Amino acid sequence: TDNDGSLLESPISNIAFYMEDGTFWVPPFEKTLAGTTVIRCMDFIEKVLIPQGAVKNIVRGYVKIDDVIQGRLNSKPIKVKEIMLLGGDFLIPILKLDGMEITKEPGKIARALQEFLINDKKSWHFLKDSKIINSLKASSI
Repeated sequence: TDNDGSLLESPISNIAFYMEDGTFWVPPFEKTLAGTTVIRCMDFIEKVLIPQGAVKNIVRGYVKIDDVIQGRLNSKPIKVKEIMLLGGDFLIPILKLDGMEITKEPGKIARALQEFLINDKKSWHFLKDSKIINSLKASSI
């Protein structure tokens, strides 16, 4: 977490949130490392899960621990359905946060991303036309 209470990352992975409104939230890379696993997952979401209607869109924003516990985000009621850690070619679903149950079992988005990571472990060709990778390259020049 940062000083504002935003959930950012673990020592070896990025954090991501799937909300009840269908949005997939990932903290901006301003305060975290641009992990290759979360980048690959965002690319998969853009190319597969959004067109399928499983995810509405990707939001690059901060989620505070209090927001998760109180079921609100930016002063609007919204429930976090899934929390996951993404790093090292793996995904860890977070079932409880600060003692509060988020979900009883890994959700549909976590399962879809886990399957993608297992099947795509050595297939970096998926990223060759990645808007996310290209934007990172442009911002680091």
